[in-house]
Amino acid sequence: MFTSDRSLNALVEAGVLQQQVSLANYTTWRVGGPAQWLAEPNDAEQCLSLLQWAQAEGLTSRVIGAGSNLLIADAGLPGLTLCLRRLQGSQLDAESGQVKALAGEPLPTLARRAAKLGLHG
Repeated sequence: MFTSDRSLNALVEAGVLQQQVSLANYTTWRVGGPAQWLAEPNDAEQCLSLLQWAQAEGLTSRVIGAGSNLLIADAGLPGLTLCLRRLQGSQLDAESGQVKALAGEPLPTLARRAAKLGLHG
């Protein structure tokens, strides 16, 4: 959790957390009003800290990915909107068939990598 306003300010200064951001650039339809707070965490630790901060502040939280199949009202969204598109990466094991992917990993990228390893199903 944020131990001080300094931690929160550091995320704001780094561009991880922003106020009143138009969500039109976060949907494939290019429509949508502003998020009261928009966060794009770089790792799972930031994600957890942001969710804990929102809970402590009494803010509603929602999670979005890359914005496919997502419509947002022109009025926007209150609370914290957590966009996971920066959380990319995957591990594929051809021998076991096990695939682990972070929430922001693009599905076409993951599918191509799996196909190259002969994974299917």
